[in-house]
Parts: sequence; structure tokens; C-alpha cells
Amino acid sequence: MVKSSIPHHLMELDIARSEVDPRRVMPEVPPGAEVILDIGCGVGQTLMALIPALGPGALLVGMDGDAAAVRYGREIPSRIRFIAGLGEHIPLNDASVDFVILRLSLPYMRLHEALSEIRRVLKPGGRAWFALHSPRMYLRKLGRALRSFQPRQILRLIYVLFNTGLLNLLGVQFGMPDGRIETFQTVRMMTRVLSQHGFEILTMNNNRHFVIEARAAERH
Repeated sequence: MVKSSIPHHLMELDIARSEVDPRRVMPEVPPGAEVILDIGCGVGQTLMALIPALGPGALLVGMDGDAAAVRYGREIPSRIRFIAGLGEHIPLNDASVDFVILRLSLPYMRLHEALSEIRRVLKPGGRAWFALHSPRMYLRKLGRALRSFQPRQILRLIYVLFNTGLLNLLGVQFGMPDGRIETFQTVRMMTRVLSQHGFEILTMNNNRHFVIEARAAERH
């Protein structure tokens, strides 16, 4: 039996709409952004929380590979246009997006393929905002799993650690038997790969949340 993702996304919507929840981490949309793409949008929770602060002319596109989440999001009255898709294969034209949001979704993608696609769809000077998983989060999870002896969780976390090591050393990632993929990111890794894919880092914060905002450099 496959567990539904909808309750999790609705919980995330409550968090996104709360100004006091410590788990809340939200992007600041650049002034003048006309086309905003949220990759891994779930039911659209991040975009829904942003709508009150956006102008009426902004085109909001939510994309997710979870068909059930996309269907659910379409049933919630909003301005968001939902599409099904993965970050490694974005079904949008080149240089068509002003601002891309990836809130805790990049860790579940093939990093290089996703960054290449994000760079492709961004307009020159367009921005991307990443909220990421840091190493300390996984180390805390592994510590809890070892203390409470959760074999399946321990194996999953060892896979994530191993997969991240491969990504760092060789630039490759392997999926789990069910097809899912997961890694965490480091400051050094993101600094390197964003530069490789034509991004300039504008801000990086690795305190309570690991957040990066980057700009697509001009193509030469």
C-alpha cells in the first residue's frame, strides 16, 4: 500500500502560511518576476503562501512528479497552473522563466541534470532559490535511528550517505530499488556545481536552514 503524500503537503501549507513556525523557510520573489516556477511544488503550498504578496500579472507554475499531488492542487482554488513533470526534464521553453523555486526538492533529483534544466529555462539574469538538506540533518536522523534500532531507516540513511559521497567524488548518483533518489548537499558541493552550470551565487545561508539564491549568468 502506497502512503499518500497529500497530508504531508497540507501540513507544509500550514507551515508556509504561518509567520511563527520555526520550520518555515520561504523565498523572496525578485521584483518584476513575471513567470515563477516551483519545482517539486506538491499541492502548491509554497506558491499559495506567496500569492498575497505578488502582483496580479505574475504567472505561477507549479510542477511535481507526484500525479496525485498535482491533481489535488488543481482542485484548490488558486492562480497556480499545475503541470506534471520532473526537475530533470522540465516541459517549458528555453529562457522562459524569471524565478525558480526548489523548496526541499533538489535532494530528490539527479543534481547535474536538474541544474542543467533549471539553467536552460531561466532567462538571462533569472534567479533560482534552493532550500536544501544539510549533512547535520542526516547525521541527527542516523543517530536517532541507531538509538531506537530502526533497521530500514538505518539502511536508507546509509544509502543517502553513500550516494552523496559518490556524487561528491564522481558526480554520479544511484537510485534506490523503488526508483527514488536522495542525497544531501554541502556548501562546497553547491558552490562548485552551481558554478559549473552557469550560476552565480548571490546569497548562501547554512544556519537554521540551508538556503541558496543564485543568478543565471549571461551566456557567451
